[in-house]
Amino acid sequence: MIHSPQKKFFFISTTGTAVFIGTLYFIENYCRNGNYRCSSVYEILWMFSMIFVPMFVCGVFVFFQKEEIFFSWRKFTFGYLLFYAFVLIVSPWQADAYIPISKETMSFLFTGIYAIASIIFVFTKACKLKGK
Repeated sequence: MIHSPQKKFFFISTTGTAVFIGTLYFIENYCRNGNYRCSSVYEILWMFSMIFVPMFVCGVFVFFQKEEIFFSWRKFTFGYLLFYAFVLIVSPWQADAYIPISKETMSFLFTGIYAIASIIFVFTKACKLKGK
């Protein structure tokens, strides 16, 4: 049984990263090769699980920091996850001439923004705590 919040969060991010890698593997090896008929469920699953990769990487770094940094970063991450999910839900499936964005573009864009913002957030929080 996992008891500490850091370990639970690390477990969730590891599981999400595994789902992302698994869906990518499935899509690449079965759907694109024509061996299996795939639906849009797999596409949306990898788009939603993409955010767990930078969450896992940042989680490894934050795991060894002070608890105050972890809890602040966790609040930031949960808020960002809600925003990320909302953006993916309202984004169109395909880009067109009037709206040049799609779910795939938004998932890449906002995953990159999360990774950069998360690193900046943890670094500034650590610097503030070090200054105290």
